[in-house]
This record gives sequence, structure tokens and C-alpha cells, in this order.
Amino acid sequence: MPESPRIVGRSDEVSALQRLVADLHRSGGSVLITGPAGIGKTTLIGDVAEHARAAGVRVLELTAAEAESQLPFAALHQLLFAFRHSIAELPPPQQQALRQAFGEADGETPSVYLVALGALTVLSNAASAEGLLITVDDAQWLDPGSQQVMAFIARRLSSESIALVVAERAAEATGVFPAGVHIALHPLDDSDSLQVLADAGGRLTPRQRRDVLAYAGGNPLALTELATRPELAAPGDHALPLSERLTAAFAARVNHLDEAARSLLHVAALSADGAASEILDATSRLTGVHDLQTALDAIITEHLLHSDGSTIRFPHPLVRAAVLSAATPGQRSRAHLAIAAALRPGSDQRTWHLANASTGPDEHLAATLEEGAERARRTGDVSAAISSLERAADLSVDRSARVRRSTRAAEIALDAGRLDAASAIIDPLESGDADDTVRARLAWVRHLLPGAGRDGQVETGLEIVDDMARAGDVERAIDTLLTMAFHFWGSTPTGLPWHRFIEQASRYGVEDADPRMLFLMSWGSPEEHAGRVRRAALAIDPSELASTERRRLLGLALGAAGMQTDAERVLSGVADELREQGELSLLAITLTSLIGSRFIMGDLRGSLMAGLEARQISEETGESFIGLTAAVLQGFAEGVMSGSFDGAALAREFPSAAFALPHNPFLVQTLIAEGISLSAAGRFADADQRFSRVVDPEDAAHHRSWAMLALPFYVFAAARSGRAEDAAVVVERMRDLGSLVEGDLLAWGLAFSDSILAADEDVERRLLALTREGRNAPALLVALAVLDRGERLSRIGRTADAATALQEARARLDALGARAWADQSRRLLQSLGERSPRARPDLGQALTPQEQRISALVAEGLTNKQIAAQLYLSPKTIAAHLHAVFRKLGVSSRAELAMIDKGGSLPMPFPTTGTANRR
Repeated sequence: MPESPRIVGRSDEVSALQRLVADLHRSGGSVLITGPAGIGKTTLIGDVAEHARAAGVRVLELTAAEAESQLPFAALHQLLFAFRHSIAELPPPQQQALRQAFGEADGETPSVYLVALGALTVLSNAASAEGLLITVDDAQWLDPGSQQVMAFIARRLSSESIALVVAERAAEATGVFPAGVHIALHPLDDSDSLQVLADAGGRLTPRQRRDVLAYAGGNPLALTELATRPELAAPGDHALPLSERLTAAFAARVNHLDEAARSLLHVAALSADGAASEILDATSRLTGVHDLQTALDAIITEHLLHSDGSTIRFPHPLVRAAVLSAATPGQRSRAHLAIAAALRPGSDQRTWHLANASTGPDEHLAATLEEGAERARRTGDVSAAISSLERAADLSVDRSARVRRSTRAAEIALDAGRLDAASAIIDPLESGDADDTVRARLAWVRHLLPGAGRDGQVETGLEIVDDMARAGDVERAIDTLLTMAFHFWGSTPTGLPWHRFIEQASRYGVEDADPRMLFLMSWGSPEEHAGRVRRAALAIDPSELASTERRRLLGLALGAAGMQTDAERVLSGVADELREQGELSLLAITLTSLIGSRFIMGDLRGSLMAGLEARQISEETGESFIGLTAAVLQGFAEGVMSGSFDGAALAREFPSAAFALPHNPFLVQTLIAEGISLSAAGRFADADQRFSRVVDPEDAAHHRSWAMLALPFYVFAAARSGRAEDAAVVVERMRDLGSLVEGDLLAWGLAFSDSILAADEDVERRLLALTREGRNAPALLVALAVLDRGERLSRIGRTADAATALQEARARLDALGARAWADQSRRLLQSLGERSPRARPDLGQALTPQEQRISALVAEGLTNKQIAAQLYLSPKTIAAHLHAVFRKLGVSSRAELAMIDKGGSLPMPFPTTGTANRR
């Protein structure tokens, strides 16, 4: 492909960008361009934009600026300004999210992911048949909210006719932008550098040419600038970094302009969206000059600004940087004030301009920033929240307020896993400057930071919580207590500290029927409290609870008390609420609970779908531990379905695996996944070895709750490994777990174990006890019990009865998608001389996991728009996936797809027991 005449030495890069545009009729994609200032990023972006326009592609151009980098969603507002009227066509949650993000509506600011979904939908709708190109220059200066949104969009372009080209300086690269193609720009060689000098039209002597080549070092912008000003390349000036030298060269053009022109430049450099009317209005307020056309013309003549009448832009990011570097602090402060005066009172943008203009303490402004920080935190814009609080601390009048605001910034950083940021904020703080409430919170943050001295961790934490409560911060004390419980349960699920948790919560006024107390009792002392928790929890109408979080705690309490069906019902509703609210981090955590509960009930497909969603969200939010948890728990269903679980792959996929997998809860979960997989593959002795660790109270891998889940699979494997007597001892020990025996989970496991361990003459009665169990025994356990009966009948020579039982087991296991165990039934039937063809492929074999999720939602009757909102994709992407599904399955309508989905494409000769087919 021929090289653009404006660009020298970048033919491969130009070709890659033009291919991106040419492929828009098939799919979208993204390109990340990195390199130092002046290396040609802006030129490449301009070139591909011109090429796209010539091809009929719509183009949106955005240049971020350092002065705007803390203005919440400033860059996104600039990008979507032309489509602001189409926001009214979005689903209400997305519509409200964007309006609140842009300061056009009041109320609780929603999640950044709802904002991102709304932006994606707007852009998807705006893409013409020829496509849409979005360019983002100097992306390292994007405000944190816009940065998250652009990264969100970049991950969802494969089915869109949208191309995204992002350029950022290599030394300041954010590392958050996924890219289909990465272009790293390097200096031009001498031959190409000479061509740039010739194209720039400079008349240089041989000596000047040598000086310029040495000075520019292959940087195209430096070569262009120095071609007409070679004196800047005089020997001896090379101590300054190249970008500073270029900035100084541009700044020299500013100095001879009059005051009105310089003021206009200052305002333009600090303006959030480049709107000409706003820039001129603010400049008039600053200078008192109402007609600024002469000043604007002078600036344009110097090639320091471009204007199309509606917008005012800088020709290169370095020009903006040069203007700001040439401005005095006073000039910048006055420009900020002028811009603030032109903005809507109460907007976050106005607050930031006022904060940047302030030169001393200002309590009112600090309080306003603090309020904005909490709004940013709720949207998921952690960086903006921390920055706002740090600036609020700087503006605080008294030291107590300064420590309080800094402590809050450190808390937010810690919650987001930004340990270095939390340490940097917290280290210089003096607790003596804080009141009792803040002192306790400060102690808690320091207690959680690595290297803070973790001896007596739980006891110290409980004392800090008590300090919070005594200082009057009771709600924070309760929340901190629950946070401790969540972290503590995985490694130490029982023991004295749990009684302390419950006792302290009671002292803080948490009543017995409060979901927070039910959670503590069921997680910490279920043998003692499970019956009480069940009675209280089942009497609660989740819809009457005050918050989604209370409903989540109720679902967790039900699950820990053994009420799996009720827990799944409540937590599924909570997951739907969190999707609608855009609370993706909490949604991923909730989904990990659903992975386990759906598996227990035999809903293998539902378990895998929950795991897939949790893993995708964890990648989105950067929370690798949640992704690792989901991957391990998915291994339960994967083991049943395929007889394989690749634990080694987890260590390769997740950086946190090396640290986490050797410890509970990851260790016990991994052993269960391996045991299930080995058992499904017929390697019962190896499976028994894994499960034996899980059910042994003396083993480091033991965890009471996970042992209850593993019990039936352990007994199944142990009985086939000649260790039925050992299994019987474990079963009797489990029967002594107090009121937990009355819950579904343990009741199911014990009834199944009794069937497996029963004598041959008693197995029929035990199987009937399981299948007629009033608690609706899980379909998987029933199928395995029927398989066990078929094996026994075969052993004692009752061939006809054995074949009937094995055929039933095969049908049940096929219906569940438990292919590995269904194949065990087939092998046994073949040994009896029965022909047993393989089941037809199910949806899981024909479709990708994402396509399975979409098919399931179609079967529930959802429209493309509704599915898009639930999966955080655009309707166009859903349509593209459905097209692929129809093609793969040979169907032509949603009704046909729903029929296949509900039947799993498998014969269903009888109703299955349990809740396996919830979809």
C-alpha cells in the first residue's frame, strides 16, 4: 500500500491503520500507538482520520489534556457531545447514568460500567453502514472515568463496525487499553529524517543540517520545527529532554502575542471540551474583551490553534503543553476561575476548576470536593475519588479534617487493591491530629496494609472495630466487622473469634433477625445456629429489605445454613439487581456463590454460565482473585461434564494463583474440582485421595462447609476404591454436625451416602429414600445413585434389571450434560451387551460460552436490547452472536432456538428430579 505523502518512514504503520478502516464492514477493532512526544502519533491519527473520511466512515476525534485529567468524564462528554440528543433513546438506567455523569441530572451517580454501557450503545447506534472511527490522542491524560469507559469499549469492538485508535506517550502509558494491534513508534533513520527536513521547506546550511539531525534524534516534530528555526539546535542545548526543547520552541511563539490572545490560549489549554462558545465566553469574562476574533485570528496565524467555528483545537498536544508551561501560576489560576464562572454551579467540572484556582485553605471547596469523591467512588471511578479527597485534604482548614479526608482516600485505595497508593497516603498522617472515630479508621487501614505486623490479626481488628463503635461510628464498625468475617471465613471457618464477631455485632445493636446477624451466625457457628438462621431467614421477604446488600447477606446466610434452593433464588435476584445497578465487582462476588449453589442442585450449565460471567467481569474490573475463584469453582461442573480439570492452567492464567492456590479456600476448592474430575473419569482411587483431605478435620485443606459439599462425591469414590468403611466413619461424623443436618445440603449428602454405602439388599430402599426426599434431591445425586444401583445389579447377575437402571442413569446424566459419568453408564451397558449410542451433542459442544449465555437469555424471552443490558454489550453485538448461533444450530427463529435451549437438544424421556433445568 502506498505511503501517505504527508508521512515519511511509517509505511507499515499507515497500512495497519488503513486495514483497520477497510475491515469495518466485517468487524471492528482497536489499535494502540505508543511513543515519545513528537514521534508522529498525532500525525498518524490525523492521517487515518482523513483516510476514513474519504472512505465515507464517520470520524470522532478526541485529544486529552493534562489540565482535564481530573475532571470526571470530561473527555467522554467531549466525545459524545455530538450525539447528546440520542441519549434519550437509551434504556432508562443507561440514559440516567450518562446524564448524571455529565452533570445534567441529580441523584445517586451510577456505576462507571453503566456509563460505559450507555456510551457503547450511543456509539454503536451512531456507526453508519460504512463504520465509525474514534481517535484518542494523548490518552495518558484521559480522566480516570473516561479512561475506564474507553477501555470498556475497546474490549467490545469485535462485533461492531467501530474502530478505535488510541495514542499515548510510552513513558506515561496507562497500560489499561487492550489493543488488537500495538504500534510502537521509533525514531526515523537519517535518510527519512533528511526527507522530513526537505518537505518542511527549511533552507539549512550543511552545518545546520548536521546540528538539526543530531538534535532531533529522528523525532519528526522536532525535525519539522527546527527546519525553519535551526538556531534552536545550536550545540550545547542538549541537556534538556527533547519534549522540553520542543515545548520551549512552541512557547516562544506565544510570548509576542498580546494579552487577550495569551489569555484565550490559557483558557483553551485548560478547557474541558474545546467548545468555542465556552472558551470565548470564559476569555471575555477574564479579559473584559467581548470581540475576540482578532486575537483568535492572530493565534491561528501562528499555527497555535485550529478552529472550525464550533470548536477550538490545538494542532498538537505539545502546543497545549507549551502554552501551559509559559503561563504563570497567576495566569493559570485566573483562567481556571474564568472557566468556572462560565460553568453550571454545582457541577464537578466547576468544582475542579475552582480547586485548581485556589491558593489557600477553603473549607467549603474541600467539602464540595469530598462530596464529589463519594459520587466518583460509587461510579467505580476510584482514581478520581482518591484525587478529589487528596485535593480536599490540601484545602482543609484544620488538621483533623485533613486527616479524615486523607484516611478516606486511603480506605478507597485499599478497597480497590491499590496498596502502594494507600501506603503513600497513610504514611505521613499523624493519628494525634484526628478525633477518636478517624483514629480508629486510620488504625484499621494501617492494620490491613502488608508489612504492618499481622500478629494477633483478628484480635487487633476486633479491638479497632470496638474503637470505632465507642467513637460513635457504629455503622462503620458493623461494616468493618462484616468485612473481617468475609476475609476470615475462607481460612478459619470455625472457632472462638466467630463468637466474638456475633457478640460484638449484638452489642452494636444488630438484632437476631437482621440479615447481617444471620450471616455471622450461619457462617461462623452453623452447628449451633443453622436451625435458628433457617427459621428467621425463611420468614423474611427479601423485597422488604432495605438494600441489595442486605438481600445478598440473606442469600449467603441461607446457603451457609444448608438451604441451597432458597439461597439460589435470593442470590439470583440479587445478581439481577447488581447488573441493573452496574455494580460489577459485587456482582462477580455474588456470581461465585451462585456457581457453587447451582452445581450442588445439578444445574451444571447454570453453574458454568455464572462462572463465565464472573470471570469476564473480573477481567473488566482487574480483580484477579475473583476470577481465580470463579475458575476453580467452574471446575466442579467442568469435571462432571468432561472428566478433566486443568489446575496447572490456572497457575498460567492468573498471576495470583501461585500465592493463593496452596491456601484455603482455594486449596480445598481445587481438591474438590480435581476429585470430581478424577471420579468422573473413573479414577476413583485418585479421587478418593483428594476428597480424603477435604473431609479430614486434621488436614490443612479441611473446611467444614466445603466438606459438606464434597461428602457425596467422596463417598461415591471411596466406595469404589475399597474404602467404604472409612467413608462410613466420615458419614457418622458428619451426622453429628448439629442443626446443619436439618439443612438441604447435608441432608442430601447423608441420604445419598446412605444409598451408596447400603448393603446390596438394602440399596433399593435407600435409593427410594433419596428420590422421594421431600427436599427435592439434586438431579446429579439421584442420577449417580441410580448408576450405583445399576452397577450393583450387574455384579449380582440381575442383568435385565441392571440394564434398565443403567439406561435410566444414562438418560439422566445425558440430560444434565454430565457426559463423563454418562459414558460410565454406556461402558457398563456395553459390557451387558446393550447397544448404547452416544448422546447427541448439546449446546455446550456446539456453541461458545458467550453464545450459550445469549441462547439461554433468548429462551427466557429477552429481547436483544434486554440481553445487551444484562451482558454489558451493545444490541448489535448480541445480533451478531445470534446470527452465529442460528447458523451453527441450523435454526431460523428465536422460537426454534428457545425450544432447543430448553431441551438442551437431548431427549427427555422422563422429568428429571431436582432443579437442573431451571432455564
